[in-house]
Amino acid sequence: MLTVDPGTGKAPLPEPAMALRHTTGDAGALLGLWLVRRAFWALLWLGLIAIVLTGTFDDLEATTVTTEIEFGSLALAPRMLLVLAAATRLGSGWLAILLAYPLARRVQRHAEGERRRHWWRASVWSDRWALARALRDWRWTSPVLALARQRVGRAGRPVLVTGVVLRAAGILLFPTMFALLVTRLG
Repeated sequence: MLTVDPGTGKAPLPEPAMALRHTTGDAGALLGLWLVRRAFWALLWLGLIAIVLTGTFDDLEATTVTTEIEFGSLALAPRMLLVLAAATRLGSGWLAILLAYPLARRVQRHAEGERRRHWWRASVWSDRWALARALRDWRWTSPVLALARQRVGRAGRPVLVTGVVLRAAGILLFPTMFALLVTRLG
């Protein structure tokens, strides 16, 4: 519970531990979703690079899958990297909201205290939805992620290294994709 500090008259800043449940599973799931989300830019730029290199950017219309052989070739198609990138971005965001939902429910019940609203009222659900989204964003900040890496123990170090590699790949692949696109169109 946040209370006002009598010396300064301000509320203290929330601790990262308030954004995590007290289970290793919550920390591990948060880190897994964060890595999936972090892979978005690398997958996006790789997909665009593959499309430019294979020359399929001219015919990006939707294709129909009629046979098993066509499905196999479609699964290997460069545009599937773009679909995978979009799925990682959207899926990780929605799953992170669902992961933050129990914490949002607990925060909402604590904040309401004695004033319990009926669960069927729309304001209860809209407030909880807003809390879950805010908690998702807070849980992806570096102090909370550092605490989550600490809670998972030895697995925390590889998660940190993988996150750095994915970030570097996303940054380095953009100029590569842009240079390929310019040379191909030029």
